[in-house]
Amino acid sequence: MNGKSYSRSSPHPVKQICLCILTTLSLFVAAATGCNREPLGVYDVRMQRDIAFVERDGTPIYMNIAEPVDAMGERPAILWIHGGGWAGGARHNLNYLARYTASLGLVSATTDYRLTVDEHHFPDQLHDVTAAYDYLCDRAEQYHIDKKRMLVGGDSAGGHLALLLGLCSDHELMGRAQPETAQPPIAGVINIYGPTDLRPMYTEDPTAFILQSLLRGLMNSKLPEAPERWKAASPVTHLSKSAPPIITIHGDLDSVVPYDQALLLDKACKELGVDHDLVRVPLAEHGFVALPRSAEMASVLPVISHFIGKTVGG
Repeated sequence: MNGKSYSRSSPHPVKQICLCILTTLSLFVAAATGCNREPLGVYDVRMQRDIAFVERDGTPIYMNIAEPVDAMGERPAILWIHGGGWAGGARHNLNYLARYTASLGLVSATTDYRLTVDEHHFPDQLHDVTAAYDYLCDRAEQYHIDKKRMLVGGDSAGGHLALLLGLCSDHELMGRAQPETAQPPIAGVINIYGPTDLRPMYTEDPTAFILQSLLRGLMNSKLPEAPERWKAASPVTHLSKSAPPIITIHGDLDSVVPYDQALLLDKACKELGVDHDLVRVPLAEHGFVALPRSAEMASVLPVISHFIGKTVGG
């Protein structure tokens, strides 16, 4: 699947329906064959909003949780992390993705985190998404979650944070007090055009003002001033042979996070033997997750479903 391309042309509505049916059936078969877990299926969804999972300086941070109605037994789960250049965006932006994955049978959360626009810099964002993941783990019984089948995913800055959450083992960097507070390892990461190594994205080129402002806002420094901090904030530097399966979905015309970032992660995964699916979306720009009805999202939702099926659905 590495480097596989998906057509941007919008499918006929009837074909879209057939594709969804086939995707669902394939997930049923993959999940039910030769195992005793409940198969993934099509469920009604119940959404709980504005759940405070942690306080920072007296201010609560919230998540939304979408649950599959009448799903039996412990369910796989996914934590979705929104993009926005670490400076904007909110959990509501990925409600539709949470509803989609909940309809497949996953307990699906979307989380907020502190933003650089409020003068919060790395690793504050990682601390917050770690706290969100830990909240779900600590309440696995309440939400009927199988902690051994938990995924994380996100787009752009959210993809970057999802990768860090899935790959980092530095408890202090993640904001965990002690190593013994570690939760079960993450079962897989869905990275949608997220930065994988911040260092090659840094430049002094004045024409790249917007991207550089976002990077410096996150890091509160220029690269030459704090190279070790920039390294620690780059997911690829935390990659190891024990990393969970990863899928990277990236447009090859991305003008914000270059497609080279996806290739860089793919190369590093191949060198270590890490399971990595690189999905190139032809002619796609940055930010198509913000367009739920776009041709790009129509082409990648089945890919996301397949990844879910192979990592936590079986």
